[in-house]
Amino acid sequence: MAWNRHLAAAGCTCLGWLREHGGHGATLAQQVIFYEEYARSGAPCAALDVAGHGIRVNAVAPSLAAHPFLAKVTSEEVLAELASKQAFGRAAAPWEVASVIVFLVSDYASYLTGEVISVSSQHP
Repeated sequence: MAWNRHLAAAGCTCLGWLREHGGHGATLAQQVIFYEEYARSGAPCAALDVAGHGIRVNAVAPSLAAHPFLAKVTSEEVLAELASKQAFGRAAAPWEVASVIVFLVSDYASYLTGEVISVSSQHP
């Protein structure tokens, strides 16, 4: 698919997309593990490389965020189980994750770089 090749050329991972749509067909758990590990290993190194140019590099690692696509590809039982593991008993709304991103790109985070911000209400 042309759009998949375009996104891949731009560096997008396409992990969660179904194989028939040009993705890797990774499960939700595999995607979470990949993105958490990528964020943990990639953000600090990139931040050091570009800090001298005044560029900040940070990552956001949400635990469970409810959005329409997730509801389409995940059963209600699995979503309920995941939500029950959250401290507030629910998934984050997309705006709750987005608000952290807004903070990171604002001047309020001007001295913050190389960090992975966990947007999570998970509890042991």
